[in-house]
Amino acid sequence: MGNHRDTNGIHLHYLDYPGDGPTLILMHGLTANAHSFAGLIRAGLSPQLPVLAVDLRGRGLSDCPAGPYGIPDHVNDIVGMMDALGIEQAVVGGHSYGGLLT
Repeated sequence: MGNHRDTNGIHLHYLDYPGDGPTLILMHGLTANAHSFAGLIRAGLSPQLPVLAVDLRGRGLSDCPAGPYGIPDHVNDIVGMMDALGIEQAVVGGHSYGGLLT
């Protein structure tokens, strides 16, 4: 379930939940990590949709490079992860800071 991809010069960690339909990529708030979406997964979001819950750089199990870094860095990380996984289109969602990245 937990995976890493090299993107934008870092290892980005994400949780991969199977499902049908378009991929949903979820991004957490500043003080959280990918596990913050576990309640949505348990409530049935997956297997309704394939879900990737991402640990943004500097959080969870993703690399924590020297900063500062901001929204453009996180966006480039997500786009790089999508490219590495062969995802051409996705639905994106976020909580708090993660919502700024959508």
